[in-house]
Amino acid sequence: MPLTLYAYLAILMCVSWCIRRTRRSEKANLPLPPGPKTLPFIGNLLDAPSEFQWIKYHEWSKQYDSDIIHLTVAGSSLIVIDTTEAAKELLDKRSYIYSSRPRFVMLNELMGWSWLFAMMEYSDRWKQHRKLFQKEFHSNTATSRFNPQILKHTVKLLQRLLESPDDFMEHMNLTTVAIIMDIGYAIDVSSKEDPHIVTAEKALTGLNIASLHGAFLVESIPLLKYVPSWIPWAGFQNKAKEWKRYTDKMIKDPFAVVKKRMAKAWREIDGVLKGKRLPSFEDMDRLPYVTAIAREVQRWQPVTPLAIPHFVTAEDEYKGYRIPANSIVIGNAWAMLHDDAKYPDPFAFKPERWLSQDGTLNPDTKEPNVVFGFGRRICPGRYLASSSIWITAAMLLSVFDFAHAVDEKGNRIEPSQKYCPGLIPSPLPFKCQIRPRSQATRALIQGAANA
Repeated sequence: MPLTLYAYLAILMCVSWCIRRTRRSEKANLPLPPGPKTLPFIGNLLDAPSEFQWIKYHEWSKQYDSDIIHLTVAGSSLIVIDTTEAAKELLDKRSYIYSSRPRFVMLNELMGWSWLFAMMEYSDRWKQHRKLFQKEFHSNTATSRFNPQILKHTVKLLQRLLESPDDFMEHMNLTTVAIIMDIGYAIDVSSKEDPHIVTAEKALTGLNIASLHGAFLVESIPLLKYVPSWIPWAGFQNKAKEWKRYTDKMIKDPFAVVKKRMAKAWREIDGVLKGKRLPSFEDMDRLPYVTAIAREVQRWQPVTPLAIPHFVTAEDEYKGYRIPANSIVIGNAWAMLHDDAKYPDPFAFKPERWLSQDGTLNPDTKEPNVVFGFGRRICPGRYLASSSIWITAAMLLSVFDFAHAVDEKGNRIEPSQKYCPGLIPSPLPFKCQIRPRSQATRALIQGAANA
């Protein structure tokens, strides 16, 4: 590169730096938005409201005739936007610099809400959470698959309002949580006494209070979080501990339900095998829950969502519609296996759908045979495949425990849930923990391998 070009670039960089510095200097000399008079050291700490903040902020905005106001709390600036126009200009048009979050001492650091990506700072971690959420809920079209669950719980709301209209707030809260639990965890909650409802209400009460700026002094003076809880004016510590307990419980309990399904399979297997041997095909009739899991896996994520295309060689008609000769015909196995008329709540993984009340296989629930194709072209190896799937599930569940992988900081690593495209869309590689359930099961594996 010629020397003159280096010099030219250096000059441009210097000029650019000078311009930016001048602009910063000009902005630094501008007055702050109007607001209450500050006091030395504590700023507006005594003025900042601890409840109904929005009312006081609006009063100040009117008092100072400004759509934004400024307060100083423990050395930090607080800008309050009072009009739509100001919000659009700052938060929408300039979102590239307005998209992070403040430090939530009470909420995140003391109460344990740092897992909630709505409360995270603008970071790679937030982007990962947002991307995962956006993937499933990015549009009305994407979320329309949850309409059956929403309709189901809305109808229940109507029924509850009809029976006890005075309890409408309770019914509304129950319906909201029931929809979330159904869609998120495939857990059915039907009353306010449900443990998930009780836990969520207590956890969300803490969230509702602590997320308001100025509600607790520790937000303004973070060092207070180290104050012992026994000090009389440190009551926030006790509140934080109580709310954190319910927050942790709200996070862990739904995942415990999934573990319970695995534990149910373990109990069934252990009851038959007594921990003394591995499963065999002769055990199939005595392990209906394992059969239910194997069937649900095939239904929930069919190996071939679209069957291998068929070709019609002659003109045909169906319900008054013409099917031309030489047409390609594809069976959408995935749609058939997600028909909510046949499989209620089709997007949830529910082995119980294949069982009767007494725990035996329900003959009225159709097996997911369409995954193997149709008519004369149905897969001839389907019986071998079904047997392989069943014994694999029985073997794995009898000796292994499965869990999320964790990174070097102990954070759980979520599977990507991405698939390779094609006739058989296989999942992309992902990490998980697979561990022997006990030393006894380890010995069973080793003994079978050495036999």
